[in-house]
Parts: sequence; structure tokens; C-alpha cells
Amino acid sequence: MIGRTLPRRTLGLLLLLACFLTVGCASYRHQQFRAESKTTVETADYALHFIEADDEGWFWESDQAHTAIELVRRKVQQRNTIVLVFVHGWHHSAQCCDDDVEGFKETLIRLKRQLGAPAHEAMQSKEVERTDRTNDINVVGIYIGWRGRSLPGPLNYFSFWGRKSSAERVGNADFGELISRLNDVYLQHNSRRQDEAPKKTPGGSTHFLGLVTIGHSFGGQVLLKAVNTTLEERLLHNNPVPAYLRGSRPADPRTETATVSGVGDLLVLLNPAIEAAQYHRLHVLAQGLNYPSEQTPIMLTVSAKNDVPRHRLFTFGRMLGELFTGKPRKEDPMEREVERKALGVYRDHITHRLVASDPSVKLVSTRIEHPREPGCDGDAPCTCDFLEWDAAPAIREPDSITAGSKPQLQDYDFSAQLTFNNVKLLPQPNAIAYQPFIVAEADESIIDGHNGIFTAPFIEFLVSYIAFVETKYAQLR
Repeated sequence: MIGRTLPRRTLGLLLLLACFLTVGCASYRHQQFRAESKTTVETADYALHFIEADDEGWFWESDQAHTAIELVRRKVQQRNTIVLVFVHGWHHSAQCCDDDVEGFKETLIRLKRQLGAPAHEAMQSKEVERTDRTNDINVVGIYIGWRGRSLPGPLNYFSFWGRKSSAERVGNADFGELISRLNDVYLQHNSRRQDEAPKKTPGGSTHFLGLVTIGHSFGGQVLLKAVNTTLEERLLHNNPVPAYLRGSRPADPRTETATVSGVGDLLVLLNPAIEAAQYHRLHVLAQGLNYPSEQTPIMLTVSAKNDVPRHRLFTFGRMLGELFTGKPRKEDPMEREVERKALGVYRDHITHRLVASDPSVKLVSTRIEHPREPGCDGDAPCTCDFLEWDAAPAIREPDSITAGSKPQLQDYDFSAQLTFNNVKLLPQPNAIAYQPFIVAEADESIIDGHNGIFTAPFIEFLVSYIAFVETKYAQLR
């Protein structure tokens, strides 16, 4: 019918335009931004290393990955080291002065500051002898760059399907191997550290190595694709109740289990642009277990309550995708929901809320400046939006873990109600004790919309949460 009312040439042009808008321009910004001198940046607060992948998920330079591994090994030989890996999302890249690059730098600075606080110094392992407490920790950032923008300006919003497909390819390709190799370094080092600590061998290292990986938006898709199979396998070996997706619900009564390990210390998904169906098996398997007190969080998903792109546009995009691909309609409402709604938006997966201790505070935008690193064109500082509360909270709550006498964190439940820096983690009806997979809905006073992840209250909460999770790991080893 359409072909009869429109000339074939016009119809062909419309189809070509639709393809262009949904997939993106083949060459637009498909390039490496961090070659040679721009690959590694070292400051007094952190070492930041960039690794970039093309649209198929192949690293532009495999040497960037090799150098990252060697950087981690070198830093942990010097002193205790925390590695923070960040995978950016839609619209972003590893380009100089990209907002996500600058926001990640600020996160590294604040993590370094938090880890140097007396509360964490008091909880280091006894065998580590230190003379300079102010420089007892190395913070290493690894920024994973990929093609988050394939169309110029506002047109990039039409590249939803193309960028989502690219994110899946990146997660299934070289990045998956990198995370696996980083995790091997993490496991080998901490196992050797535990074995060698009593012996004090001259060539051994008693320094602690921590590994945390963060993915934002489609970067969350990259991260989950890279680790999902590993996490599912570890859970299903502990849970005898199958989690075949159609009709599956968490088992009740739950099965007793030993601790379940993740990838590194913690995985963090921020406003992940992932359909809930990709997470559903993890949810069913994880909710069907009872965990011992030694269990620590494996994955923390944080979803902004006012994230309009994921609450509305994501569902619209998924429905359009079903239409264009001829995907059959599912009759079961739950099956339709998990296919169409994003992780963190689908209500049955939510286990916690993140709220301000003072409900009257609001986020306002400020500008953060960082020096432009060597190799980047221009002399002006790089800037990014960073959100702060409009006023100090009138209602203040003490942190759940204080800086007094040395806390015993071996039995601490990081999925219970807790407060860090006047931000509260509140369990919801789906929460269970010592839960390793947490899905938290964040109020707009904590994270503002889809891209408002770099906020002072959230970052201060997150670095404290990471720091104390790391400390529990250190005490258990």
C-alpha cells in the first residue's frame, strides 16, 4: 500500500534515512582518541589509564590492555592499591575533556581522599607496616572508551538501537577478556598475599589489591555482557532450583549456601540501559539463597527515580525494536515487562532505595575544573558538571560505621539499612540478609536523571561504600 502511494525512489530514501538514524553514520567519531602519549595520566591522587575499543569491540591498540595490567602489578608492589574501572555510556567517549572523563577523575580524587581517612587506616591488615599514612594507598583508574556517539548533535538520540548493539558487541569481545585477566591478577595477588604474609618473604608483597568496575548507561550493558555468564554459573552451582526464565520465581524456602564470589570486589551499574530480562536469571537464582555473614555485595545497581530516558524512552525503543524485527508478542505480562523495561525500572527486581537523610535537600549544578592532561590540544582546564546539595542537610545522621575503635567488619551486612555521608540505603520488601545483588532506586536528591550520576552526595556515599566493602574483604583475607 505504501509503495503504491509513494514513488519508489522516495520510499527508498525514507528507508535509507530510517536506517541511518537508527544505526548511525558508519564513520562518524569512529576513531581512537587516546593513542600514545594520551594513554596514561599520573597525578598525586591517581594513575588514569585509557583503553579504547572500536564498534566491533576490538581494542584499537592491544598494548593499551597489556599496559593496564602491568600498571596494576607495578602499583600494588609499591603499596595497597584500589583499581577502579569505568565504562562510559551513550553520547560519550574517551575524548579529552569529555564530561564522563572529568567526572571519573573527580571520583578517583574523592576515593583517594576517603581511603586516606583515619577510619580506613585503622582497619588495614596488621601485617602491613606503614610509615607514611598519607600515601599508603594507590588509586588506579582504567577508563574504557568506546563509540558512544555515532550521529552529530541531537540526531544521536536516534542511534539508540545501533549504540545498544555496539555495547553488546563491546561486552562480548576484548573487554570481557580484559576483565577476566584483571580478575586473575586480583585473585592471584590476594591469594599469594594471604599465603606469604606470615612468612614475610623478601620477594613477596603483602599489599592489598582491590578491584571495582562501574558501567553507566550503555556502559552498564557492556559490563553485564562481559560478566553475566560468570555470575550465573557461580549462582547456579550453589542453587539446586533451576531458574529457567518462563514462570521462574525465587525459591522459598531458600537454600543455604557458602559465600558467592563475583568479579573483583564489586560491580556497579549506574542507570544501566539494559532490559530487565538480561538480569532476570541472576535475580531468580540470587534471591533463592540464604547467605552467610561473610558474604559481601557482588553487584550494586543504582537507578535514578527521575531517569526519563530509561523509564519511558527505553521502553518505547524496545517496543519499536519488536515491531521492526517482527518479534512475536509475549502473552505473559511479566515476560513482556522484563523485555521492555530497563533494569532498575522493573519493580520486582528493586531491593533497596537510596534517599537523603534530609528530604528537603536538592541538587544544584556546579562546574568542576581539572588540568588538561598532556597530549590534549589547548591550554584551558577541562570542566564538567558536578551536582551538589543546595544546602547542608538540616537532618544529619551519623555514618553506620564510625571512626572510633577498630570495627569488626567480618560480619557486617552491607545490604542492611546503613548511612554514609547523610545518604541512606533502605531495604525494600524484596531485600534479604547479606544480599550480594542489590538493585536500588535513587531519589532525585541523590542522582538527577540519566546523566546526573556525578553528584557529590552519591559519589561520597559510593566511595565510602566501596571503601568499607574493600575493608571487609581485607579483614576476611
